[in-house]
Amino acid sequence: MGKLVLILFMMLSFSSFSQLKDTLEAKKFWADNIANIVSFNKDKILTQIHFPLKVGDKKFTKEQFRPVMDKYLNQDLRNELKTKDIRSIDAWQMMDDEGQTYMLVCYKGIEPQYSAAVLCFLQYEGKWMLNQIDYHKEE
Repeated sequence: MGKLVLILFMMLSFSSFSQLKDTLEAKKFWADNIANIVSFNKDKILTQIHFPLKVGDKKFTKEQFRPVMDKYLNQDLRNELKTKDIRSIDAWQMMDDEGQTYMLVCYKGIEPQYSAAVLCFLQYEGKWMLNQIDYHKEE
């Protein structure tokens, strides 16, 4: 099912991968979002999430996500993010949306039944915010 979702997502995109339009924007995105996840600054992370946050098949409010965020943004996943940089960002342009979606794929720190987690970020009022964590199975 996860592979099907990823294939559908790719088919709905304007292009399978687009280069980042602006390196400065990507660096700011990294500093404002990924660096806070890596350092696990819970308060800053919570301000950079667009709620309700979709995580797999679940949806979380801010109050629901706070006590479980260390499960979904755990140390192994954060360690993998430490090894990445702005070149790891996939920037997708969706056909129905003028903005981009920034995505990062992680292969560590996820539940054993999944092979990858995709962190999806969208812009809301000009600010990049985590809007979904999606899981994929290798089939």
